[in-house]
Amino acid sequence: MNNKNKLISQIQKHVNEPYKSLLLEQILPSIRLRTTGKISSVIGKTKLGGCPDLPPSIVWPKSIYSNQYLSFLGQINLQEITKYDEAEVLPKEGMLCFFYNLDDVGDGTVIHISHTSGLKRIDYPAEFEVKKKSFLKRLFTGKEKQWKLKESSVEISIEYHTPSWDSIIMEKIYKTANTAIKPINAFKNDASEDDFEEEASETTSNHHLMGCYQGIQNEYHELDFVEGGMSDFENMSIASMNEALQWKLLFQFDSDHYLDISIADWGRVYFFIHEDDLKRQNFENVKISSDFY
Repeated sequence: MNNKNKLISQIQKHVNEPYKSLLLEQILPSIRLRTTGKISSVIGKTKLGGCPDLPPSIVWPKSIYSNQYLSFLGQINLQEITKYDEAEVLPKEGMLCFFYNLDDVGDGTVIHISHTSGLKRIDYPAEFEVKKKSFLKRLFTGKEKQWKLKESSVEISIEYHTPSWDSIIMEKIYKTANTAIKPINAFKNDASEDDFEEEASETTSNHHLMGCYQGIQNEYHELDFVEGGMSDFENMSIASMNEALQWKLLFQFDSDHYLDISIADWGRVYFFIHEDDLKRQNFENVKISSDFY
């Protein structure tokens, strides 16, 4: 939601205590990137898809697991987005470039470039397999699966969201609120979580930096990065939840018609960064998770 006051009003109107007060504390800003379908010809500008703008010292990254080249998802010019970084957690200069293995869930990397001088647009390596036959895609669409995304410029804005009612944060609130009211019963007058979101088509893409991620079937991605994970979630302590919640969303990349890319069955990829690394502006230890229908 792009209007924070409206979101606050909806929470005050539709949510019972103690969740009302606690949820108001969980409103997070995010930096929304809306694809336009237009090519971005300016070197170093924020964009999704296409080919990256890199300094000569950086080579196209490969998977550390399979040694194959990664697909380029997009680049963020940090100077362009700094005025939208309400939480002031991202570097103010340079670029972040996101790469991902479309063949392997959880495989990818983030390259942090400290400055934007001397950049050149780099084409995909000659060895990179741009197209690979996918039986199901050919069967249902007659098209081959794309490993190289189309390019699109983006429109940048700030939005505000609360965590999903199925998230770890809500489970933590439930455990610490000393209430018999479960999150699912926290709404007034038959309202629901949908009242906090502006209407959008199921195929509307939601790319954004920071803030809350929008899970599809999994709202507990942070558990992928802590010992035990989902295996013992029912008995997870508050301390373990806090450990998981130290992993913050860095970038949510969505399936997108403009980019001619569908993550599995119209899914999303999430890049997470530990809060300590975020404070140090260290992007070398980013973790990746994905979700789809």
